[in-house]
Order: sequence, then C-alpha cells, then structure tokens
Amino acid sequence: MATSMTSPILSTFPLDPLTTTFTPPAACSGIYTSAGVVMIDDDTSCLPDGFTSTSTNYFSPGLMCPSGYATACNDNAGVSSITTVTCCPYRGDITLGCVTPTTLSGVWEALFCTWIAPETGISVQITISNDAGTTSTEKTTMTSPDGINAFGVRMVYENSDLSAVATTTSESTAKTTSTSGTAKSTSGSGSGDSGDDDDNSGLSLGTVVAIAVVIPVVVIGIAAAVFFYIRKQKQMQRLQSREGPGGFGGHPPPGSVVGDQKGYYGGVGPAGSSYYDPKSPGMAPSEVSGVGAYGVRNQYQEAVELGDREQAVELPA
Repeated sequence: MATSMTSPILSTFPLDPLTTTFTPPAACSGIYTSAGVVMIDDDTSCLPDGFTSTSTNYFSPGLMCPSGYATACNDNAGVSSITTVTCCPYRGDITLGCVTPTTLSGVWEALFCTWIAPETGISVQITISNDAGTTSTEKTTMTSPDGINAFGVRMVYENSDLSAVATTTSESTAKTTSTSGTAKSTSGSGSGDSGDDDDNSGLSLGTVVAIAVVIPVVVIGIAAAVFFYIRKQKQMQRLQSREGPGGFGGHPPPGSVVGDQKGYYGGVGPAGSSYYDPKSPGMAPSEVSGVGAYGVRNQYQEAVELGDREQAVELPA
C-alpha cells in the first residue's frame, strides 16, 4: 500500500514572529570551526530568540532577515498564499547561499546555508575552538571543495502578513509626521523670545518676496524719472543759451516783420502787399515811409529829417 506525505501547513509551524531586524552581539562577527566544520554563527545565541537547530524550525510570520543576513532563496510551491524564505549570512566578500534540504544529512542536516571556496583559493581568518575550551584565530587558505556553512534563518509569511505590516508602517509614519507637526506648532506658540520663528514674524513668505521685488522696481523707476527730468532741463537751458534773449537766436520771430524785406520803399501792410487794409488791426496808414540815419526803416513813423550823410530823395506821389 502506497503511503502519502503531506507538506506541513502554517498552523504546524512555531509561531515565533520575526517582524523586526535582529542584531546579533558583536562577538558573533567571526568565522568559527569546531569538529572539522567551518561555520558562521555556530552559537544559537547569535540568532534571533526562538531559533532552534531543528530542520522544522521556522519563524512565522517572518518578514525581516537578521542583520548580517540576506534573502538567499524563497518559494511558495506548497501553498500559493504562503512564502518560505531562507536568510543566509555574509561576511565581507563571502556570501552564503541555500542548500537543497534533501541533500543534507549527518552534522549538516540543519545547515541550510553554504559557500564553496574557489579553486584558485582564498585566504580566510578563522577562529578555532579547541577541545580544552580555548580558542585561537589564524588565517588559512581555503580551496574548493572546502567551504563555510551556517544554519540559516528560515521563515514563512502569508500575503495578509505583508498587508498588515504595510498598514502598521503607514500608521506609524502618519503618527510620527503628526507628532512632528504638533511639536513645530508648539514651538511656534512659545514666548516669542526667539526672533527666528517664522510663525511669529507677522509676514508670510509670499509677502516678504513681494516686498523684496517691488521696492527695487519702484526705486529704479523714480531714479529713471529724475534722470530724464534733469536731462530735459539741461537740454532746454542749452537751447535758450544758443537762441539768446529773443528766443529765436537773435532774429525776429517769424511774421513779426511786416512789409517789404528788400530794403526799398514799399507800401505799408502785410508782406507782399502794396495797399493799406483798413481792417488790419494795429496798423495805421503812414504818409511817409523812409529810412533812418543808419538805414533802419521807420514804417510806422512820421516823416523824419534826413541825416547829413543822406542824399535828398524825392518823395513818391
């Protein structure tokens, strides 16, 4: 009659949880040899509480490998919702890997992690335990098939365990954030002795930035306006100094000279005209138009006596 074997289920595993990172004592950092077997963490005191060296030992739920260990293998071949993980140790450049459980027997039955030295050899510092209870440390060269072994830390978890841890982590993070915010608020409501507290400054960051931007712009604008005003005033002063007191460079303004401009006698009236316009304001008829002693025309004067140096001329009819 054929016999059947069933895989153990979660309820048959020890319920020792491993949900935080275990840190072994400092004395557990070496590589040891005893009875011809080279091991890492050969003493169970270097492993998490609840560990036993039996082949059926698991942490459940197990979510975190101990410090100095890393996930070497995992599977969920038995039950899809349950994952089995084996954590193996590492020391420097030496990292142990998983061993197929069915190949283990004798003193290696519970040593689920191993490392095989390269054929070229490698120097390893090993602490040797003597029968008398004393220890000594020496360097030795290991070559294949020599190797280093370890119990390994095996654990299982369900998908629901991951969800629960994620929820707990989120709540813890939110609580920490809330506590930090409360502490800041409490600090902001102090006695006000510190002048560096932004909450008590009375001005928001946006207001400070706006002031820092607007004030320089206003100052530059005022400076530019003053500059252009002074420049305009100087230009006007230079223009007036060139034109003289008459305002037109010493020449009579346009339209101020009435009548003939060629130095000979002509009618009194607007330029180019030879008759008197009675409607023209400010212009009375003149009986005589002539020149003064120095050739200056007297269009609006009565007849004047001729100078000594001027020749007599016949007045026009």
